Amino acid sequence: MSADTAPVVLFDVDGTLTDTNYLHTLAWRRAFLVNGHDVASWRIHRLIGASGTKLMQDCIGREDEDVKSAWRSHFEQLAPEVHAFPGARDLIRTVQDRGGRAVLATSSPEDLVAHHLRALDLDESEIDGITTDTDVAHAKPAPDVFLTALAKADGAASRAVVIGDTAWDLQAAKAAGIGALAVRTGGWGHDELVQAGAVEVHDDVGTLRRDLETSALGDLLRAG
Repeated sequence: MSADTAPVVLFDVDGTLTDTNYLHTLAWRRAFLVNGHDVASWRIHRLIGASGTKLMQDCIGREDEDVKSAWRSHFEQLAPEVHAFPGARDLIRTVQDRGGRAVLATSSPEDLVAHHLRALDLDESEIDGITTDTDVAHAKPAPDVFLTALAKADGAASRAVVIGDTAWDLQAAKAAGIGALAVRTGGWGHDELVQAGAVEVHDDVGTLRRDLETSALGDLLRAG
């Protein structure tokens, strides 16, 4: 099977493979507070997965480098609490064992991606591609991250699927012309994810792996 016809699975990372959405919410909440902005956690949570620029603009009306720097500092303090969802590493391995290519599609900084890899107990060499903020001009909901990840895997949109946890992932996948499955571990509801474009919604990646044979992901891998 040539690389450009092999099925490609583009994994969002935060909230999909690793349990970080609420850690990011807390870090942003603290970052806003120390800079004089009392932004409610629920407002922040709904924007996790979108670009930091959009998050700040929606919460305080502008991008603020002091807030962004404080977020990095607070998230680094929380980094020891980053852990992978059960079944995340196994799902990646299963995709590869079935002839698919597994790519981590994120716009996070490279040093933060390292935390995710440790949580997943994976080395970068064991993945078929990883994107970081240096690869992406515009973060989600723009399609850049998935288009770049697909290019890294030498894949085709018609032979690819995105797995994400927020409406931002699904909007970006749609803009990239790639079908998407969703998991609920980012804190979004089933109906919200379906309305945003998910062809299927699973509780988590462990459930998706368990139900692989009856899922759209299984169909893609069987098509070879």
